Amino acid sequence: MHALPMSLPLPLPLLRRLKIAVGLLTGLLVSSVAQAQPVITAQPVRVIAYETQTVQFMVEATGQPPLTFQWRAGDTNIVAGTNSVLVLTNVTSAEAGLYQVVITNATGSVTSDAVGLFILPRPFPFISFGTFVPGATPEVPVLYTAFGTETAVRFSVAYNPQALGNPRFISSLAASGAIVTTNDPSGSFGVEIPLGAGGVFPPGLNALGRVQWDALGVGNPFAVGLVLTNQPVPLEGGPLGGTNGVVASLPIGPVTRVIDTPVLDFQSGLFLQRIELGNPGVRTQEQVRISVLNPTNDSQGNRIRMYNSLGTNVLGQDSLFLASLLPGEQRRLRVEFLVTDLVTVPAPEYGVEEIAPIGPPSLTQRVIAVDSARYFTNAAYPTGAFLVMFETEAGRPYLVQYASSVEAFSTGSAGIRTAQPAVMGTGSRVQWIDEGPPKTESVPADGSRFYRVILGR
Repeated sequence: MHALPMSLPLPLPLLRRLKIAVGLLTGLLVSSVAQAQPVITAQPVRVIAYETQTVQFMVEATGQPPLTFQWRAGDTNIVAGTNSVLVLTNVTSAEAGLYQVVITNATGSVTSDAVGLFILPRPFPFISFGTFVPGATPEVPVLYTAFGTETAVRFSVAYNPQALGNPRFISSLAASGAIVTTNDPSGSFGVEIPLGAGGVFPPGLNALGRVQWDALGVGNPFAVGLVLTNQPVPLEGGPLGGTNGVVASLPIGPVTRVIDTPVLDFQSGLFLQRIELGNPGVRTQEQVRISVLNPTNDSQGNRIRMYNSLGTNVLGQDSLFLASLLPGEQRRLRVEFLVTDLVTVPAPEYGVEEIAPIGPPSLTQRVIAVDSARYFTNAAYPTGAFLVMFETEAGRPYLVQYASSVEAFSTGSAGIRTAQPAVMGTGSRVQWIDEGPPKTESVPADGSRFYRVILGR
């Protein structure tokens, strides 16, 4: 019996024919790839910017090279917009609108999504605190919303020296040398932040750094009395209009702190969690709202809900409302969650904010001029919305009212409605959008609504 060979050599003519066939197949595949029409792999995204800033739109695409790009503003080609990245410098409100790009090669073309460029007016400068973080080393971020010409900023922080000690400022600006001045034992100190040669704050929000203290063992971690003041260093941004400008300041907001993880209560069938709410500032916070952020689903795909919520915020998130918080006040709350599978442990995150209370409107209150009320539709608001713009003072509440006619406002008609919640002023122009519930009672149509703004109580 003879063993068979492990492999048999192919006849030479057959081998040649196989090589030719493989070569033809490879050529067809390469040709198919090479002839591919453009395909967008990453769409441009909308951009929100302040006047004078530089913005850019980006797109990514594949296809047979070379690819050519032509960006459009509305229906108009942009002469310099012939690359995958569109850069616009020193933008103005006239450039706001929809942008898209047409990508072309020898086999065809494709058009990207139309995305919006929103241009905001340069804001009135103001300083504010971020979220206060209690603990053994309490800290609070300090934020500056700049007009866009400032090369320096100064501010002072007051605090309760019985609760906090050894204050220090940690700058977030690598190019600046923050100078801490006059640490007053009674509970205040100043900070000066020069940006140095050529340095300018861009318009909009800037993180200046954070203030840290040592906790002095007071039982209530919120009895810290934080406030921005003008002593020993005045609140200034410079230069504004050629000289140092006095800037507004916003008070610190309410704070939540989670005490424990949610636990199933077998009697009620609800998951329970305790949280702590506090007011670390020096003024009463009139109305506080706590919202559950990023709600998760249980193992059955059902949304986990806050069972004892008192409503929803403008994003549709479950929320709790509280009447007010006195300075330094500390409350412990129990939050209840309904989980249909009784197994999945909720992993909630909490957002907390002070909102302006809605009181009965009155014509004796000050009516604010509305700069404009414009109806529009776009990809973000496909059913249509009104854009209402008006100037505000920092920290003041504003009530937006609407009616189906101008005459309704002068006659005191019962058809006047008040949007919720009220708008808290920033010290600059506010752009308020009415796209229907829950802000207003129904989705607006073009020409169906007129607006006025009242300074709240």
